[in-house]
Amino acid sequence: MRRCLSLALAAVAVPLLTVSCLSDGRVYSHYEDIAGSRWDKSDTVTFRLPRLKAAGEYTPAVMVRTTDNYGYRNLNVVVRLYSDRLVRTDTLTLDIFDRNGMSQGHGLIHTEFSGKLPPVELDTTEYTVSIQSLMTETPLVGVSGVGLTL
Repeated sequence: MRRCLSLALAAVAVPLLTVSCLSDGRVYSHYEDIAGSRWDKSDTVTFRLPRLKAAGEYTPAVMVRTTDNYGYRNLNVVVRLYSDRLVRTDTLTLDIFDRNGMSQGHGLIHTEFSGKLPPVELDTTEYTVSIQSLMTETPLVGVSGVGLTL
């Protein structure tokens, strides 16, 4: 009986938590895991955005999860936003550690970092966002996930 009650509670709570997580104005938030926490420079992480409900100005943000094996102070990425054509390309530097070696992220097992891109005007077309490492080391050890919010 107790197990059934726990399962029923979980079945109701998880969708509610998911909806409430996006109540802060975000219309999209998703992570893609990096296999083995080894991000190869040729591996592009791609996000296919659902059709937006309203045209307007949106502020994309890149999110990265790292493990203790990540050995650099920052992470450089290129972000491409396109629909049927390339809309915009940006580069972004995420500060992982400060000059004193203190982590700039939060988390216990995986440390999370995020960086905002400049706002962009989008219409209700379907968009794709691709994110690729610009770091010279390949594979880049210690990156366990890459995410996008909008």
